[in-house]
Amino acid sequence: AEAPALVPLDAPAADVSTGGTHSCFRSPDRQLYCIGRSAEGQLGRAGAGGASTDTVAVPVDTAWVHADAGYAHSCAVDAEGAVWCWGFNSDEQLGVPGDTVDREAPVRAELGSEDFTEVALGAFHSCALRRDGRALFWGGAAFGHLGRLDVERGAPPGEVSLEAPLEALGCRRPHCCALGRAG
Repeated sequence: AEAPALVPLDAPAADVSTGGTHSCFRSPDRQLYCIGRSAEGQLGRAGAGGASTDTVAVPVDTAWVHADAGYAHSCAVDAEGAVWCWGFNSDEQLGVPGDTVDREAPVRAELGSEDFTEVALGAFHSCALRRDGRALFWGGAAFGHLGRLDVERGAPPGEVSLEAPLEALGCRRPHCCALGRAG
């Protein structure tokens, strides 16, 4: 194992998310940057190559409010509440039903509304939290991690029935957790 190294950034970081092969950070002026492996497009910029030790600005002209890095895909929420995703897409985890093409540039997820505040990503699945505390889950579901037993692979965006409004989401490889507003 190598010792940790300081990574020079193109801008100060307000928050950071680490995925399986890359990391993304949001700057105080709400721009989004990613660094690391990009073989599946997870850095968000066409032509970024197999890996980048330099930060790569995500080329969408918007202010970002939240972002997360999955195993080999990334998603972010813009200031209008729309979700954008890019990278590996074997199980429709980018949120475009019927599409399994990896994307080097961000695509707007087709979630039926634009009222989202955050995203959380696993290896092959994604979820997004609405302002009203409801959440949508989509993508790979081989282990039931979307909370919907009626689907296995390439699940379109759908809600999971939970009793309380949610405050926060967290996902990693094959699972997701949610925190209710009441704690």
